[in-house]
Amino acid sequence: MFPLAAIFWGVANMLCGLASGIVSLCVFRGLLGIGQGGFYPISMRAISEWFSNENRAKAVGVLMCGIGVGTLLTSPVAAWITLHYGWRAAFMTGALAFVLLPFWFWAHRKIRAIYGTPDPAPALLAKDRRAPGVVPGITVREVLFTRKFSMILGARAMADIVWYFYLFWIPGYFQEARGFDLGMVAKLIWIPFFCGDIGSIAGAWASSSLVRRGYGLTFSRKIVLVASASCCIVGSVATYAPSQYLPLALVSLAVFGHLSWGSNLHTVITETSPERHVAVVYGFTGRGPDAGGRHCATPDRPRGRLVRISAGVHGNGLGFPAGHRPAAGGRQN
Repeated sequence: MFPLAAIFWGVANMLCGLASGIVSLCVFRGLLGIGQGGFYPISMRAISEWFSNENRAKAVGVLMCGIGVGTLLTSPVAAWITLHYGWRAAFMTGALAFVLLPFWFWAHRKIRAIYGTPDPAPALLAKDRRAPGVVPGITVREVLFTRKFSMILGARAMADIVWYFYLFWIPGYFQEARGFDLGMVAKLIWIPFFCGDIGSIAGAWASSSLVRRGYGLTFSRKIVLVASASCCIVGSVATYAPSQYLPLALVSLAVFGHLSWGSNLHTVITETSPERHVAVVYGFTGRGPDAGGRHCATPDRPRGRLVRISAGVHGNGLGFPAGHRPAAGGRQN
């Protein structure tokens, strides 16, 4: 499924550069979401099967760091390509998906050679693989109606809306309110996302360290979540800060806290249900944030509503069907 999603995503991304208007652009962005939607739920399912409780947050942190690296590079690279070749050429970066495919197939062959199967799932052999309170035989429907899932859904919905806000509005805010030109955007706007990468790794390692020292899974995740959320508060005062650079520093600290929060919250999602349901449950938790993110990203005008429709597909497309497979013995491509 990963190679197919990568190919679909790469082609859809390049098609965006061929758009002739807002309608065709929204259609292509929707196709992009169909390809992208399968990555995260399946990644979380794989992490839950490969990494023990002690190391699972680290794996999620590295995954989120990779996402952050892409976001970090987007501002300078897209600005440079746009300045030199036009905005359409920036979408041709979708061809990078094809560059990654040989490495994926190589890694897949190595796994099969070492373990004798494409899906060894070593973490499932651990006695402590489940979080406290997870019932092995519970169904997806029962998971979705548990109090723990409701709390996680609400937490992710509120927190991820903030992430969408930063993701969509940081460049525009510093251009319109702080006087940044496109050159300054290329030189400086990568800083908050770099801090976010550090946060995703730091938060993951912090909770993993607490688990390793015997503090318990629930306590370790919660204490880091509280500390991370405290860092996010400073983002609310950035608009009142003087000069151009103090707001950038405050926003950077908030993004650091947010991705530290995210690496732990996303790990908690993998620990709320039996491993066979992880991808589907994770996909459902993404629905609230995406709905809110669409309103953060676009104005309430007919054109904005059209963009929100395409955004609704983006990030969810293949998440539910791609992530639902048998608990053992099924092939995970």
